[in-house]
Amino acid sequence: SKNLAELAEEFRSSNTLTAKPIHAAKNKTRILRYLTDAKIADSEHISTNSIKRFLVELGESLSPKTIRDYKTAINLFCDFLIEKDLLAFNPCAAVKLRRTKPCPPVMVPNASVEILRERIGESDLEHKDDLLLAVDLAANCGMRISELLQLRHRALLDHGEKGFAILVG
Repeated sequence: SKNLAELAEEFRSSNTLTAKPIHAAKNKTRILRYLTDAKIADSEHISTNSIKRFLVELGESLSPKTIRDYKTAINLFCDFLIEKDLLAFNPCAAVKLRRTKPCPPVMVPNASVEILRERIGESDLEHKDDLLLAVDLAANCGMRISELLQLRHRALLDHGEKGFAILVG
């Protein structure tokens, strides 16, 4: 029979079918941290109380969203173990987290955007136009840096003089 670390790897590889590989890898890391910190050697020792204790300890140093991410990973792993007939029920289902208020988005003041555009415009950077477009998208479309970094040139149709770009990807 496989140990829990091997099962976590199997979970990660099967999870890449439904999640991005980076998310599947993060889930595996979260599961392994739970198993290690809670001193869980086999699936029989996974319990509602061990999950609660682990999440409470994490809550002392991590954000509520990160705690929710850990709970989600553990919940998915428990479902995986049920499918493998290694757990009879999901102990994570009984763990309730307090609702958290969403944080308001951080808006960059227009003056800061203009200063950034000026500095890029005055620079000798090779991809100056790309950076200016990225700044405009971030400032005017509410895009996150991670979303900007995922854009590729083929995803942008620049309409130069008309003053807008169309995202197609």
